[in-house]
Amino acid sequence: MNSADSILIVDEDDYWRGGVYNNPHDRRILVEKRVGYGQTFNIGSKKGKLLYYGIITAVSLLVLGVLFLFVGLDTAQYTLEITDSQVIVKAPLYGFAFSTGDVENISLMNELPRSTRMNGAETAQYSLGNFIVTGFGQSKLYVYKNSPPYIAIQLSDLYVFFNAKTVEETEGYYRELQELIP
Repeated sequence: MNSADSILIVDEDDYWRGGVYNNPHDRRILVEKRVGYGQTFNIGSKKGKLLYYGIITAVSLLVLGVLFLFVGLDTAQYTLEITDSQVIVKAPLYGFAFSTGDVENISLMNELPRSTRMNGAETAQYSLGNFIVTGFGQSKLYVYKNSPPYIAIQLSDLYVFFNAKTVEETEGYYRELQELIP
């Protein structure tokens, strides 16, 4: 008997490639991992292949979606649209509108008070969303940090802080808003 002529397969080495199990003759969708605990997909079965590549695709799309969301937040500009009856703050995810009749006071500030983010986005460059501002309470911030001045708009139940990327734009918005106050 010559042992070199016959190959004895003792496990399923041929079905494991790169840590992935691919055995079209095995109908199981999930199989025990070779190393460690848990299970992995058998991409040799149709359902296993669909689940394996479906999860990879879904996670990839989710990561890309979040990436585009953050890029959108980082590159967007905040603008004010001021009409006779309404002020609309245009900003990604946290846009806001209020009636011009709700405006109680408007002031221009050179420093932004300390704030705590409740729901929104905040980086070293901007603050966007719902905040608690020291001395003002519940507020909505649409500000580019380190780009004073800041417009503080007092409404009956909250404050709105806003500025543009340039001093000239911010002062232009401030003049337009001042015309709303009788």
